[in-house]
Amino acid sequence: MPEELLLDEIIFDDAERIRQNLDPEGIRELALSIEAIGLLNPIIVNRQRRLLAGRRRFEAFKILGRESIPINWFEDLDVIQQKIVELDENRKRKQLDWIEEAKATDEIHKLLTERNRYHRLEDTAKAMGVALGVVSEDLTLARSVDNPRITTFTSKKAALQAVKRERELDLVKELARRRGSSPIAEVTGDFPHHAFGRGTLYNADAFDIVSSLPDNSIDLIVTDPPWGVNLENSSQWVTKWLASYTDGEAIFALFSRLAPELYRVMKPGAHIYLFFAIQDISWWIDVLCNAGFGVRPRPLIWYKGAPSITDTYTAFMPTYEALLWGWKIAEGSAKRFLSRPTPEAFYVPRPPNPNHENAKPIDLITSFIEPSSEVNEIVLDPFAGGGSILTAAALVGRRFIGSEIDEINYLKACTLIATTEA
Repeated sequence: MPEELLLDEIIFDDAERIRQNLDPEGIRELALSIEAIGLLNPIIVNRQRRLLAGRRRFEAFKILGRESIPINWFEDLDVIQQKIVELDENRKRKQLDWIEEAKATDEIHKLLTERNRYHRLEDTAKAMGVALGVVSEDLTLARSVDNPRITTFTSKKAALQAVKRERELDLVKELARRRGSSPIAEVTGDFPHHAFGRGTLYNADAFDIVSSLPDNSIDLIVTDPPWGVNLENSSQWVTKWLASYTDGEAIFALFSRLAPELYRVMKPGAHIYLFFAIQDISWWIDVLCNAGFGVRPRPLIWYKGAPSITDTYTAFMPTYEALLWGWKIAEGSAKRFLSRPTPEAFYVPRPPNPNHENAKPIDLITSFIEPSSEVNEIVLDPFAGGGSILTAAALVGRRFIGSEIDEINYLKACTLIATTEA
């Protein structure tokens, strides 16, 4: 029979308890249970008669009008029971940080498992008198107590969030490793090209290259096709760029043929970003929708700051460009989510000393690539121009396929892309 102590001899201090509410109704129910079947588990005290475990049982005995209560001396418990009581007592006194709690829970769980190889987490939680979630969280943290990126957090909640982020990062790295070990989508046909570490640029017509790609092989399209705005009418374009650039209305016929091919090669739900002339927004939306894409009717905006091409006093000076954002609609597949909150307007100054008349800032392009793709996924730009989109893809760890029909621009793009491997 367990030894008994007078209730008046037992010492405790409720101010040290984490759970201040003793739940009077619950204690009354416990008292009725004790009166009916007796006390199954004696309270635990140390030799100084300090209560270490069993505060609710103590109160139930007071309700029953008992003068004494069965006790187990802490010093007589086995090692596992002592560790459980010590952890519970230290938690009440708030003497442990989350690292110490995690280590203690892990040690108790290992000892219980050594005793019974069929031991479960639920059994540890029951033995410790805590919720299963507490044990699960502590064991999760115990596996990270040697990770300085986790142990820098002082709160348990923040540490758990950091562990979650670490797991997500590990998953992304593993997916990237698997993708990186698989071959990039291959163009069928013999076209002039240059192969880089992260992709290939072809000196060929956009339609020829895209139509040579396999179905559902592209993870993201970012492209800046000619807009069909007849730039020959601008004297500055004539003097600076037209030696290597054409932008006549033939682009409308080309893109009408190309759009269905872009849809075909994209993976279901994948995104497309398309620079276009804002005055022709209806035409560009229609051609994409007719090919099968879903399109956001409200365009994205790149504000590039002070104008570089001006017709002073005769027209408003251009300071922004517009993009359409869309996705491949496919039966049974959802639109891919953006991986982070992304604004619809971007202020990024135009690149200094551009190698191409429509060069885009790398920072701008990565603002589209990163939320719409993962490392080692494939970015397609069928109108590569000076190569800024493909360069941005390589810099953030994506693979790429590009085409540029103009030989001068093709060579410029090769030079720029090569800087990512220098």
